[in-house]
Amino acid sequence: MNRARTPLAMALTAVLAVTGVAAAHADEIDLDVEIPTVTDQPFEVTDARLRWGINEETGSGAFAGGCNFLSAGKAGDTGGSVWTEDDGHFRASDGDVTIERPVATSKGLRYRPVTFADRCKDAHGRTVSASGKLGTGIQLVVDGGTGRVDPASGDAKISWKGSVSVVFYGGMTSWWFTDPVLTIKDGRGTLTATASGYESSREEMTQGDLIKPTRITLAKLSDVSLRGDKGFSAQPAYLGVKVSVPDGAPAQLRSGDTWGAFPQDFVDFQELTGQQAFWYSSGGARDVAKPATVLGVSYDAADPETPTDPRPDEDVPDDEDEAGPTPKNPVTPPPSKTPPPAVNLPPSAATGTSVGGADRAPGAVPAAVPSTTVLPASAPLALAPPVPAPEPGAASRGIVLAAAGLLLGAALTLLGFRRRVLVWPGTKGGV
Repeated sequence: MNRARTPLAMALTAVLAVTGVAAAHADEIDLDVEIPTVTDQPFEVTDARLRWGINEETGSGAFAGGCNFLSAGKAGDTGGSVWTEDDGHFRASDGDVTIERPVATSKGLRYRPVTFADRCKDAHGRTVSASGKLGTGIQLVVDGGTGRVDPASGDAKISWKGSVSVVFYGGMTSWWFTDPVLTIKDGRGTLTATASGYESSREEMTQGDLIKPTRITLAKLSDVSLRGDKGFSAQPAYLGVKVSVPDGAPAQLRSGDTWGAFPQDFVDFQELTGQQAFWYSSGGARDVAKPATVLGVSYDAADPETPTDPRPDEDVPDDEDEAGPTPKNPVTPPPSKTPPPAVNLPPSAATGTSVGGADRAPGAVPAAVPSTTVLPASAPLALAPPVPAPEPGAASRGIVLAAAGLLLGAALTLLGFRRRVLVWPGTKGGV
């Protein structure tokens, strides 16, 4: 025989449902795991992306001219002077080339095109200096790469069109490279390009003759895996790489944690630009910023690999969409006019006097801080045991029990009215 469900039964069912859902949520762990797709079949690329910051020195503060930075396109004849916004030398984009910098947001670093005003600022809007290891994090981005990738053999060849200018000392010395080509064989690769610029030197930074276009090696890569579905990242060689330098140039320092060099033909080319010692360890204060940074390639510019974070050790504000510069003179609030109640602490281990009472000298700092909580002497519950901290999930269980109690009480009340155990005021019946 079928029976209608009583309010009590319905209430208990609702309680079980609520507690079950709450328990499930309390024990639930969200996992966000992205398993990359592995591919073995050869494929063509028609819009590959190259992203690279070259090294930290490329975006660092300079001893003159403000900072070093990148610019899209060929710099042209700038006369060896420091660039200004009005002279029009700087470009954030040119064809398939874009220059970007990281900007700190509440969701992490976001890469955005560089403006001339921000070319010397780091992700938090602070102007970089030559005394710091980290630079702006500026990176070149070149889209439109075409070629073929064979993941199984570890072979690939991708070519890009466009030019990138490398500007040091604010523009006093610069050069550019054009049409980079990445060639990988058995997981080992080279990134080459045609380099040019105007002759310069450390002694005489006024620009001279145009340098004959020369094919150079920008980076050498090893242990490159092509099996990712989006692309790959690789660390160019620098650490421990030996180079020969011409007579008169600073000798290569071959000791310490950051000694090394860019490829030999790269360093040879820089003899004409006046930047030679910036690309190998020369024993200078900036050697720590010279090692090559990670290079990334995405097979599809519309669905790129996540850029490598150049600032893993910096804090990103949680409550701002964009972080502003760190204040140099943070405001300290004035002391309260109403002094807090005196707290009787144990005697100081160093002075033997009580801290916070009449024996404390104004402005004195306690020599030792007690590990236990001390309440004011006037507190009536000073000897009461401390309240234990709630266990994880206790708040959720309390809400569930409260809801269950309300549902059960409502059900029992309704059942009482139906059984005429309870009556409304002014009606007959009841006890």
